[in-house]
Amino acid sequence: MTTATLASASPLSLPSKKPSAKTPPKIEPRRMSFDFASERRRFWYDDNAVLTAFMAALSSTFPPGEREFVRSVLHYREQLDGELLEQVRAFAAQEGHHARQHTVANAWIDGLGFDAKGCSEHLEAEIEEFRKNTPDDILLAATVGAEHITAIMAHYLLTHDDVVAGLPDAVRELILWHAVEEIEHKAVAIDVYDKVSGDRDKLRKTFVVQTIMFSVTVGRYMNRMLKKTEYEPTPREWLGAARFFVGPRGLIPSIAKSYLSFYRKDFHPWDHDDRHLIDQWKASQVKTTA
Repeated sequence: MTTATLASASPLSLPSKKPSAKTPPKIEPRRMSFDFASERRRFWYDDNAVLTAFMAALSSTFPPGEREFVRSVLHYREQLDGELLEQVRAFAAQEGHHARQHTVANAWIDGLGFDAKGCSEHLEAEIEEFRKNTPDDILLAATVGAEHITAIMAHYLLTHDDVVAGLPDAVRELILWHAVEEIEHKAVAIDVYDKVSGDRDKLRKTFVVQTIMFSVTVGRYMNRMLKKTEYEPTPREWLGAARFFVGPRGLIPSIAKSYLSFYRKDFHPWDHDDRHLIDQWKASQVKTTA
C-alpha cells in the first residue's frame, strides 16, 4: 500500500456529535500468564475448524501489530507531556505484554498443527515494507484505526458470553483480559493523533484502507491456517462460522454501528462509554481468586 493510495481513498462522512467530556479510566498494565498446555484439541473453538482458524489468524497478527502500534505512538513522545504522556507509557506497557502473551499462545497454536508463527513473520515483513515509504502521521493514523477495530471487537466479546463460551478456559481468559485493556486505552492513539496532527480527513481516508487491509489479512491467514491442517471443514462448521460473523447476534451486525461512528468529524472513542465492562471483568477476577 502506498501513500498515494491512502490519499486517494474516499471516506464516508457521518454527521457530527458532541464529544464526550468523560474522563477515561486508568490504564493499568497487568502481568498475566495463561496455561494453554492442557488443551490438546486441534479445533479448540467450539470444535469448529473455521472459527479456530479465525481466532488463530487474529492471534498471529497481534505480536507484530502491537509492536507497530507502540512504535507509531512513541514516535511522538517528545511532543507530549502530562497525563497524555503517562497514558502513552501505560499503553505501550499493555500492548507490549499483549504481544508477549500472544506469542506464547501462537506457539501453543502451532503445536496443534497451525502456522501462527509463519503468519506473524509474514505480517512483520509487510509492516516493515510499509513503513519504508509511509509518513509518520499516516503510520499513527493507521494505529488509530486499528485501535478502533480492536476496541469495538473487544466490546463485542465482553458483552456476548455465548460467543466466548466455546473457547478453552485459557484462551477465553487471554481474550477477555486483552479485550479489557483494549477498552482501557482505546482513546490513547487518537488523542496523540489529534495533538500532533488533527487532520481528520486524512484519518478517515486511512481508516477506509485500514479496514480493507485488516479484512484481507485476517482472511488470508485463516486460509493459510486451514491449508496447514489439510482438513476440509464440514458444512456444519461453515454454517457455524456464518452465524458467528453475520447471524442476528453475529460479529459484523453487532459492531457495524460502532464501526461507522469513526467517520463522524468529531468522533472520540469515549463517546461510547463502556468502562463498566472493565469493572465487571475486575469483579470476576476477584471472584476467581477468592
